[in-house]
Amino acid sequence: MTNLIVSPSLTWIGSHAIKGCTALTNFYPTPGATYVGDYCFMNCSMITNIEVSANATHFGDRCFADCSKLETFTPRDLPRLTYIGPASFGNDALLGGDWYLRAWNSIGTSSAGGGFNGCRPENVTLKVMGGVAITDYVFSSMAAGGGIWWECETAPASLGKGCFKSIDDGNYLRIYVKNGYDRAAWEALCTRTRENLTATDLARPDYPAGRNVIGLIDSNNNKAWVIRWSKDEATLLLVR
Repeated sequence: MTNLIVSPSLTWIGSHAIKGCTALTNFYPTPGATYVGDYCFMNCSMITNIEVSANATHFGDRCFADCSKLETFTPRDLPRLTYIGPASFGNDALLGGDWYLRAWNSIGTSSAGGGFNGCRPENVTLKVMGGVAITDYVFSSMAAGGGIWWECETAPASLGKGCFKSIDDGNYLRIYVKNGYDRAAWEALCTRTRENLTATDLARPDYPAGRNVIGLIDSNNNKAWVIRWSKDEATLLLVR
């Protein structure tokens, strides 16, 4: 079996349903399939394309993990997705692109162990419940110079180990915060605020010169510039 097209009446794909199916290369869903259970596609080592419902609400623990050839995942704009389990996309090293997660309201519990640990998102737009603790390794291997676009009025309560980090320590992650959205709290999360950046910081090739830099997070294996999200940058992300 290389291509799987599921029944239009299917709304739930259960745990371990397709796990370890090494011949499967493409999966095409029904618009009603909103729930993907734990370990569902884990170790489907030949799969290159997965399509899920745009109305998806739940991705279980390690449900798409260790799919080493997975390059295309659609859609990546998932406005109803509230749960992403631990290592849901773990070790999917070819998977990148721009992601829009505007209902993901449980970072502190659903992503323990790193929901996107090991894959390569380029930009992730987050609209989550404010004041949450972001746990270890959630976005620990973003594409070099990738961006987290923070659409939340409040900053995270705390940052776990390696939760904001790109694959290239020479090109830090960038966290874009909307103007007026809890800047003081973001400054408190920074290792050094803009006023306290060192000469070494300013000399880095990836220093976002010309932008409203809030500060630098450089602790607990987190490495990210925090930048005020300008109107022009928001327009650019929309175009992308």
